[in-house]
Amino acid sequence: MAVAEKLNLELKDGVVVIELRPDIAPNHVARIKELVKQKFYDGLKFHR
Repeated sequence: MAVAEKLNLELKDGVVVIELRPDIAPNHVARIKELVKQKFYDGLKFHR
C-alpha cells in the first residue's frame, strides 16, 4: 500500500481526517487537491 495522504475537514464540532488514496483513484485525488487549493470547500455546508 502506498503512503496515505490525508485531508483535514474542519467542522464546528471537530476535525474529520479523510485518507486520500492516489494509488486507487489518482484522478479523483488530483481533482480534490485542485478544489482544496481553489478554496472550493471553504464555508461549504457539510452533511453526513
